[in-house]
Amino acid sequence: MKKKSKQIAALLLLLIVTAVVIIYRRPMTLEELYPNVDLSCCESIRVYHHVHTKNHKLDDEPPVVLLKGSEPFCAVMEEVRTRTFRKSLWNLLPSGGKSHALREGDFKWELIFRVDDVTFPDGSIGSGDIVQLKNFYGTLEYFSLDGRSVRCSTEHQEEWLEKIQSILSAAQ
Repeated sequence: MKKKSKQIAALLLLLIVTAVVIIYRRPMTLEELYPNVDLSCCESIRVYHHVHTKNHKLDDEPPVVLLKGSEPFCAVMEEVRTRTFRKSLWNLLPSGGKSHALREGDFKWELIFRVDDVTFPDGSIGSGDIVQLKNFYGTLEYFSLDGRSVRCSTEHQEEWLEKIQSILSAAQ
């Protein structure tokens, strides 16, 4: 009888852990990842992006600002609003710095969405650079409202990252 209760307890624990993982990793849109943020209130997107070449220093590119209504703005918004993201289980472990061995053609980008009229959990209303999505050479992450970096993934990630990069390159 004691052995059976231990097996039941172990099975129950396994079911609970599985349920937590499924809920944590469920696909969510950016608006679901940022509660109370309506991306239709986004006025601009500040973009930092870099493509590595032998003769190009990393700090060469100033930020580009995509204004609401412009073609690149609309293209980026269409891509991010229709996309779902899954949080990575790596977020549950402590993280340190990041590094990447650069190869010709590697790219990274960061999208910072300026959003107006956001109601924060404490009831206050604010505007500013609230939504941030970053590609660090293939590692995708967003920054939570409390400023934590949260790794995530999306379907066909490599192709999607390249599509965003091509939109950003054309916008320069």
